[in-house]
Amino acid sequence: MPEENEFYDWLSATARGHGYASDAALAEALELQQSTVSRWRKGTRPHITHLVKLGRLFRMSIEPMLVLTGHVPHDLLGNAEPPAPPTSPTVREIQEAPLPDNIKGVLLQYWDQRLNEEQARVGELLEVFKSADGSALTPAATADAFALASSDLPQHFADAMREAAHVLESVGRRTRRTGVTR
Repeated sequence: MPEENEFYDWLSATARGHGYASDAALAEALELQQSTVSRWRKGTRPHITHLVKLGRLFRMSIEPMLVLTGHVPHDLLGNAEPPAPPTSPTVREIQEAPLPDNIKGVLLQYWDQRLNEEQARVGELLEVFKSADGSALTPAATADAFALASSDLPQHFADAMREAAHVLESVGRRTRRTGVTR
């Protein structure tokens, strides 16, 4: 097998670029156990059926992954280099900035932390809104949503929460008026 974690390093960067911030999030998207993805980090070679799932999820051919995992020798497939992980405009801007590498590292770490925080908040919001059973927020769920929105969160998050609560309340009023749920 190539370098012990070469595949996982590529997978981790690619998964993060696609919005999967953790092994658990990636495993859920692949409909696998988290322990399966975690074993890949430790050097276990993924089964080919798992590579097919990854290819579908990332919309790419599995040939580069076959080479990265050691299933197939590089020379057998010719140019089977894995695609570069997706790079956000912000990351690209940081990478291309005329700054010392250590400052770029600090900025990239800060950006990763912000993304992780925001992904966690969106996950919390999804849970609050899922509890609204598709109609309108219950008083308790509304209180939870406004508690999230009014905590010391960035203004953009609070605005998004208020807008989402407004939309859900409008749907609830229509549902109560017409008796029809969507």
